[in-house]
Amino acid sequence: MCAGAAQADEIDVMNSGGFTAAYKTLQPKFEAAAGHVLITAWGPSMGKAPEAIPNRL
Repeated sequence: MCAGAAQADEIDVMNSGGFTAAYKTLQPKFEAAAGHVLITAWGPSMGKAPEAIPNRL
C-alpha cells in the first residue's frame, strides 16, 4: 500500500496592524504544525481606502 504525498495548502489571510505582533508569533508555529502556508494581505481594518479590509471582502 502506498500513501499519497502530502500537499500543503495555501491559506489566504487578511490582517490589520492591530494583530501584527500576535500574527507574526503564531504564523510560523501554525505553518509548522499544520503543514500549510499562510498568504497574508495587510490592510487597515476600517476606512474607505481600496486596501481597507471591508472593501476587499
